[in-house]
Amino acid sequence: MNNLKAIGKPKGIIRDVGGAAIGLSFQMANTIGIKYGERYFSTADIGWVVGHSFTVYGPLLKGAATVIYEGKPNIPDPAVY
Repeated sequence: MNNLKAIGKPKGIIRDVGGAAIGLSFQMANTIGIKYGERYFSTADIGWVVGHSFTVYGPLLKGAATVIYEGKPNIPDPAVY
């Protein structure tokens, strides 16, 4: 009978994302210097540990656009950038 009381109640981990977003917004503004309306070029792979944060979420938090180059910087030619 006691098992029925647990139905519908949170049972897992609560993941807080507010602190990460505030820290990322601070880093984009104060370390990288991104401002609203600017463009940010990134070569970081979105799958990397910081790729999704500094390539996608960070510029969005500051109101900037992201220009992404996906691929190796030396193929097909080192002058590709």
